[in-house]
Amino acid sequence: MNIAILIPSLGGGGAERVAQRIGDYYISKEENVFYFLGDFNIKQAYAIKGKIINTKIKPIDLSNNYGMMFTIYNIFRNALFLRKLKKKYHIDVSISFMEDFNYLNVISRADDRVIVRVCTVLSERSDLSGLLYQQKWIKRIYSCADSVVVMSNFGFHEMRDIYEIPEKKLAIIPNPISLPAVQYDEEVNWNYGTCPVIFVGRLDPVKQPDRILRAFRFVAERNSEARLLMVGKGRLVGYLKSLCRRYNLENRVVFTGFKKDTTYLLKKAKVFVMASKVEGFPNAMIEAMSFGVPVVAVNSPGGIADILKDGEYGILTPPMPKEKIDINAPLTDGEIAMGKAILSVLEDKALYGELQKKSLMRSKDFETNKIMKLWNEIIED
Repeated sequence: MNIAILIPSLGGGGAERVAQRIGDYYISKEENVFYFLGDFNIKQAYAIKGKIINTKIKPIDLSNNYGMMFTIYNIFRNALFLRKLKKKYHIDVSISFMEDFNYLNVISRADDRVIVRVCTVLSERSDLSGLLYQQKWIKRIYSCADSVVVMSNFGFHEMRDIYEIPEKKLAIIPNPISLPAVQYDEEVNWNYGTCPVIFVGRLDPVKQPDRILRAFRFVAERNSEARLLMVGKGRLVGYLKSLCRRYNLENRVVFTGFKKDTTYLLKKAKVFVMASKVEGFPNAMIEAMSFGVPVVAVNSPGGIADILKDGEYGILTPPMPKEKIDINAPLTDGEIAMGKAILSVLEDKALYGELQKKSLMRSKDFETNKIMKLWNEIIED
C-alpha cells in the first residue's frame, strides 16, 4: 500500500509529531510512506523514515490580503498539482494535517482514499481567520472526505453539530505516544531544584504561557524550592522574560528553548502544567504522564478533559480569562486556582503519589500500537 502524508512541514509541533509516528508505524509494517511537504519556511525538527516529496506549496489562504477569488484560484491550482503527484506515486491512501493541506487533499482526490485530520478546536480559534476557517467552507470541503479524524469527544461534537459533517464520516483517534521502554536512573547534573514545574509547548498566545507564569508567581511566593521550566519556542519569549523581571522571578523561571527530546526534564519534573485557551489533544501532556508526572491543566475546550477524564487522572482548574493580561493587576481567580493546585501537588506527598500512579496508568491508553489499530480501521474501510 502507498500512503501519502500531506502536511505543511515537519517542524516541532504536535501534529508533525503525530505525522511522524503514523509514518514510522506503517513503514514498520512494510508499507510505502511518502511525505508531501509544503514550503512554509519552517525548519524540519523530526526525522522520518518515509520519502519526502517537496511540493513547494506555500500557504494557500491569502484571502485577507488578495481576496477570496485569489485564494480559490490558489487552492485549485495547487490541488491539480497534488493530484498529479498522487497519480505519479500511485497513492492508495492520503492523510492530511492542517487546514491548508486538508482542503488540498480533498480537492486533489485521484484514486486514493482521502482522510483529513482536524488538529485544533476550529470553532474556538478566534485568532484564525480567512476562507479556510469559514464554517460554510469547512462543511462543504470536509464533508467530501472519506473520513474526518478528530482527537476527542469535544472535537467530534464540534464537527458534527457546528460544521455538520456526517457522523458516519467522523472517527475519534487520540494522539499516539511512545512510552518509555526503560526506567531512567542514570545520574544527571540537575540544576532545577527539588520541585520543578514544567510546561512544554509553543510560547504563543493560544497556549497562555503568561497565565502559567502568573500562577507560578503564587507558587514561588510560598515554596522556595519551586522552579518553572518553560520548554519551547515562540513569539512570546521576550514578553515572558520581561514578566519574569517585573515579578522578580528571573532566578525561578528557566527558558530552555525547543527540545526534540524532553526525557531528561520529564523524568525529574514534579508537575506538568497547561493553560491553553483551546487544546486539540496535547502530546506533551500524555508524554509527561507516561513518566508519571502529575498534571494540572485548565479545563479548556478540546481534548484535555478527555485525557484527564474530567479530573479523574489529574487536576482540572477553571478556564482563564482570554483577554490580554494587565501585568499590574492582581492574580485572577483562575490563576490563583492553578497556583493552589500546583502547590498542593508539590507539598502533599500522598496526593503526588496518587496522581503519579494515575498518570502512568492513563498514559498506557495512548500507546502507539493501540492507537494505530484505530487508524487501521479507517484506512482499511
